[in-house]
Amino acid sequence: MARQSSSRRTLSAALVSTLITQGSDPTTFSPWTHRPFCLKASSDPWCVYTNADTSSSGRASVNHGISIITTPELASGTLNLLKHVPPTGLSSSDTASHSATRKNESKPCQVKSVTGKGLGAIATRRILKGEKVLVDRVAVLSAAEYPEDISRKQVQDLLAKAVEQLPEPEMVLKLSRKGRGEEQGFSVVEDLLLSNSFLVEVGGQSLMGLFGDLARFNHACEPNTNMRFSEKTLAMTIVASRDIEPGEELTISYIDATLPSKDRQSTLQKIWGFRCTCPLCRLSRHQRRASDERRTEIQTLRQETIELAQAGKFHDAIGISEQLIKLIDQEGLTLAIPDVYDIPAALYYHVGNLVKAREYNFLSLMALQELGVEEGSKEEDKVKMIKETLDKIEEELSA
Repeated sequence: MARQSSSRRTLSAALVSTLITQGSDPTTFSPWTHRPFCLKASSDPWCVYTNADTSSSGRASVNHGISIITTPELASGTLNLLKHVPPTGLSSSDTASHSATRKNESKPCQVKSVTGKGLGAIATRRILKGEKVLVDRVAVLSAAEYPEDISRKQVQDLLAKAVEQLPEPEMVLKLSRKGRGEEQGFSVVEDLLLSNSFLVEVGGQSLMGLFGDLARFNHACEPNTNMRFSEKTLAMTIVASRDIEPGEELTISYIDATLPSKDRQSTLQKIWGFRCTCPLCRLSRHQRRASDERRTEIQTLRQETIELAQAGKFHDAIGISEQLIKLIDQEGLTLAIPDVYDIPAALYYHVGNLVKAREYNFLSLMALQELGVEEGSKEEDKVKMIKETLDKIEEELSA
């Protein structure tokens, strides 16, 4: 099973009963627009909860609705989240299934055909570094693992129901997929979810989230945007990591951007079934080898820094961490590893060098803000913590 939150609340029998009601009156299971579809398990039942309200007044109004597969207890924790509706949407030139409100020319990108890739997100105007290009509410939120007494066929039934109850199931069904077939035991919807979902954390649970618009963004190992998930709004925000010109494709990274080329290609082929041909992967053999060596060294130095710090060799750890930062900057991975400044910030504070501790805390803060900080995100909490640390350092420097 997916790991459980240590702060899970105990629900009253009445609330659980309401969440899995078998009645036909939608008001009896509000805010869900469909009667929860449930399967019994050895402990809690597992259910599909759907809010398909696409009206402007709907609490889960994001045009594509939302389906959540979880237990009644965990579903109750999402009730307040449905009240927070982020402005979302991606213009689409390839389909009429989206409402006119989504076809807004002022939006920074739209879905178009991309040679060799099928569909992709294309900039409709110049997008500046740090600008939000998309805020997309999750359409299907599913457990990453299920209890052993729920069969794979039952899981597939839950997934199928979750998509079926969305106001526009075709939004999901038309997405590209790896092509895992029935001979391997995969259903179409299961393959779609595996091919297009991202791992997100909600209430201490690692869940699979499918975002209808975000799924149109193709992969690049050096993407021009960054992703940020907000647990408060259940939305993924995409922010430009550099200036993007009109007509340029917007890309995200599906994998750990710090991996060497062989590991990147292996992971992409295994999970998504394609070979990456982004500019980084098209480097000459000599350039690619140099990049791979730097990335391997980055992984080694990160581990070495931690081990030195744990051994109490703080000055040695500081020296290695500064080498690490230079390598990361050389490889253009600063935005991919925004926490790179955290270790030297903490180490310098520990050895009493408050000026350097302030410098690295400030760099960490700038990196986070450059990536975009969404309400309810982990980054928001981290920004608050860094600002408190900076205030503390200033007080100590002034003492």
